[in-house]
Amino acid sequence: MSSFDERKKGFEKKFAHDEEKQFKINARKNKYLGEWATNYLLSETILISDKIKIIDGDTILLDNKKIRFSGIDAPETKFKGKQQFCLKNKKKINCGKISKNSLTEKIINKKLKCLIEPQKDYFGRYLGECFINNESVSAYMVRNGLAFDYPKYSKKKYS
Repeated sequence: MSSFDERKKGFEKKFAHDEEKQFKINARKNKYLGEWATNYLLSETILISDKIKIIDGDTILLDNKKIRFSGIDAPETKFKGKQQFCLKNKKKINCGKISKNSLTEKIINKKLKCLIEPQKDYFGRYLGECFINNESVSAYMVRNGLAFDYPKYSKKKYS
């Protein structure tokens, strides 16, 4: 299980090497890009708030910032205007709605702490891992069958 502190240490370690490498690359590309700008672009951001709106099982609005939980994929509540269904015991269930409702029960009216990655996704959403009382929300969603580990981005962290 990933705790906030463990995730933060890994985040810091990962970017310590990358930050130095990227600074050297940027310095060669653009002499006017100073150390401050490079550190700003590569630094992590920590958001803490209880102002949460749930979009679906892997996306939330936290203080009006759309955050996609990186490394997991949850069923959509709607895709191209249509509800998403799964089969459970040969019965159709609305798995997107179940995932969203379970996430809502887990995090609503609680203080959420999110580590935001430096890069946004293809759709312009912030990417990050969020925690409640040091428990990873992403790990909770995967462990309870409400989302899937997305190995391409998680490096099998949740599987």
